[in-house]
Amino acid sequence: MALRRALKPTTIRLILILLWSAFAFSKLANPQAETILEPVELTPSLSKQIPAQLYHFTPTVYSIKISQKYRNVTDPRVVALKKYLEYRGSPMAPYAEIFVKEADKNGLDWRILVAISGVESNFGLITPYNSYNAWGWRGGPNGSFSVFQGWKDAIVQMSKNFAQGYGKNPNPYDIESTYCPPCGEAGTHAWAAGVTRFKNEITKFYNIILKYDPNYKNTR
Repeated sequence: MALRRALKPTTIRLILILLWSAFAFSKLANPQAETILEPVELTPSLSKQIPAQLYHFTPTVYSIKISQKYRNVTDPRVVALKKYLEYRGSPMAPYAEIFVKEADKNGLDWRILVAISGVESNFGLITPYNSYNAWGWRGGPNGSFSVFQGWKDAIVQMSKNFAQGYGKNPNPYDIESTYCPPCGEAGTHAWAAGVTRFKNEITKFYNIILKYDPNYKNTR
């Protein structure tokens, strides 16, 4: 308890991000431990079963399913974000459409807030109690963490706040020292590397949907 009281919140935040980074990159160094997202080719008979069939990858610990419930969703980015957040066990998965809508409204990269939430809160799984703050955003009294009314409100407000504070398409490495000062001071770029990695993972989900679901082929 004494150690916990002695550590500043920013120090705890940096430690958590560095621990996550060490774990993530140790997995990258071991190909057998890292989930590979590149799909194997579907056979002609298997491709006819879209969208009910699971698409398996190597190794087969990961799969993605484009199910019938998404048939009325016209934007494949929404499907990609929803499936990615479900894969990550995020409570924000039902709000994928809000992420995309608000990103377009504010001119943001549609992946950026989800990617940042992965580094800051494990996609909304570790947040200040009842705050719905998955981004470590400090906009409260005396620099305290912002508290939102729910996930929808959080995504709407964060999309606006982020665009105003950091611009519409910032490079994670360029904003790291401002968004996470202790991360910038550490010089390891754990925060920026994590955000970039999650953005790339989301892109893979998006490309999979465009490739394998005929209703989304040639959709941009």
